[in-house]
Formats: sequence, structure tokens, C-alpha cells
Amino acid sequence: KKECIANRLGLQEVIPPKAIRPATTAVREVSLIVWKEGTILVCQRPADAGRWASMWELPTTIEAEGESSLEAAVRLAGECSLHVEIGDEVHRLQYGVTRFTVTLKAFECQWMEGRDSGMSWFTPAQLASLPASTPQRRLFRRIADGRKELRLF
Repeated sequence: KKECIANRLGLQEVIPPKAIRPATTAVREVSLIVWKEGTILVCQRPADAGRWASMWELPTTIEAEGESSLEAAVRLAGECSLHVEIGDEVHRLQYGVTRFTVTLKAFECQWMEGRDSGMSWFTPAQLASLPASTPQRRLFRRIADGRKELRLF
């Protein structure tokens, strides 16, 4: 303390200057919970996907600007070549990753037909054994518990 120049000059609160935090960015994601004969469709992220590489997740996308959650769900089903009947939003999660605040909405869907290449089917109980991100793991637990959230608005 005796040898600290900042302390001697009364500057210990301003040296070093506090780093300016980047602004938080809100992100809206949509996931599909696709059911077929008691199993759920999940996909594995590519090994070079960066964050959460090689982890398992429900089919998920980011809502485009001006796009509703339901429109994003329909777009995602088309991008995955899935013919599904999209039902209600049954889960909503909020979580933070670095400078992003993410709201994830999950829609329950019933498989009709289509290819599922690159994807696999697991029972709700089997989801717990898959390596997954914390948000996806939270969704997997809710699905396995059979919990659905009630929305009043």
C-alpha cells in the first residue's frame, strides 16, 4: 500500500479504468419438439459449429427480424424438410450467453412425414444421456417430466 502510486495520489478507484461492457443483444430462438410414436427428433450440431459443437439439440433456429415465432417454426420445419403439424408453444426459456439474452420458445409438433437425415429419434428418458447445452438440457428435462407451461397471454 505504501508503494502504490495510485493509492498515494488517491486514484485507486479509477486506475485501471473499468472496461466498457458490450451492449446486451436480445435474441429470439424457436425450437421444435417433434413427436413420432413416443420419440422426439433431435439433431447433433456439426463438430465445427463453434459454441456447443457436437452437442445434441432440438431443431432450432433464430427468429428473423419481423418474423413471428410461429412463422419461424414453419420456416424451420421447411428448412429441415419436415412435414409436421405445428401445435402450441409449450415451453419458454430465457438464458444468457456472453453478451446475448436469449428467449427460446418451443413448439410441440406431430410428425407427419419427411426425411430426417442427420437427425435421430430418442425417447424422452433417453434425452438425459445426450451431451447438450444447458438450455437444451433444461428443455429435455421438461419434456421428460411431461411438464407443459400454461400461458395466459
